Amino acid sequence: MKYLSLFSGVEAATLAWEGLGWSAVAFCENEAFASAVLAERWPAVPNLGDINNIKEKDIKALGGLDLIVFGSPCQDLSIAGKRGGLNGLRSGLFQQAIKIIRWARKHCGLRFALWENVPGAFSSNEGQDFCQVLSQLSGSQQPMPEKWGGAGCCFGKTGLVEWATFDAQYFGVPQRRRRVFVFADFGNWEDRQPLFSDTESLRGDFEAGCEVKKEESSVTEPSADESSHHRLNVSVFDLTGFGQYGAGITASTVLARDYKGPTDLIVYHHLDNGIRSLLPVERERLQGMPDNYTRIPWRGEPAECCPDKPRIQAIGNSMAVPVMRWIGQQISTINLGSHCDCIK
Repeated sequence: MKYLSLFSGVEAATLAWEGLGWSAVAFCENEAFASAVLAERWPAVPNLGDINNIKEKDIKALGGLDLIVFGSPCQDLSIAGKRGGLNGLRSGLFQQAIKIIRWARKHCGLRFALWENVPGAFSSNEGQDFCQVLSQLSGSQQPMPEKWGGAGCCFGKTGLVEWATFDAQYFGVPQRRRRVFVFADFGNWEDRQPLFSDTESLRGDFEAGCEVKKEESSVTEPSADESSHHRLNVSVFDLTGFGQYGAGITASTVLARDYKGPTDLIVYHHLDNGIRSLLPVERERLQGMPDNYTRIPWRGEPAECCPDKPRIQAIGNSMAVPVMRWIGQQISTINLGSHCDCIK
């Protein structure tokens, strides 16, 4: 499998898929620190930079592609944002990805596309945005239901589109992180099972294996320098039983949104009975990344001096590696022998 990664961030997809024998043909990332992580960890893979500057000839030059993966910006879709939807400045970059997918189908024999985003995509613009996502990927206008379900499928002139919602806590990492995954198949999909056909049993299998300890709690008496955590409802996870992901502490993730910055993820440390922000390495473990994956030489300083702030932002903007690995394993079961440009 050869794939192009758009809005790459620090490239959770490649961390997940390199063990499957897949190879990234190119990345597309514009943010400075994330781009530096890509250059440090994957120096042989070119970075196309700003998605707005990619031309049709650039995609044609990549050669054969099996898949495009993209987690376009979620700020305008998230319930925590202003909800400008796909018309917003950031989330509107989805349209640039669709343009690239069309070029890749025309010139590179593209078979698949995988989109990742927040569950707010279901309700943004009263559900019209998700309808647009499905319509653009399937090649036909899709009907608008009264309410979008967390999983489903549709098809159109260009292919079959499936979607499902997965929570990272059931894939072996101690983090509650729900994401929508939309998978488009532009080839011969009629002779295969749906990619997400067995999602009902998925939660139970992973939940039993992880033994996540959860309870509702709140932080009600913070010190003066921790006032931003006052009366936040949190979900408490015991990290001690998670092997390589365990940090030996109790992590508290704010329920209202996913963590992005130092004030969004806090821990109660048993040794000093104090509240502190999670360290970057602990956040990497919550995403299923290798320890210190984002600790790189930065702005002329060695890796040991890499600041926490850009690492925390980059990790929070990324994807949960175990979820991406499972999806990759599902895609690997599909027979790639038959490609077609459209459904007759």
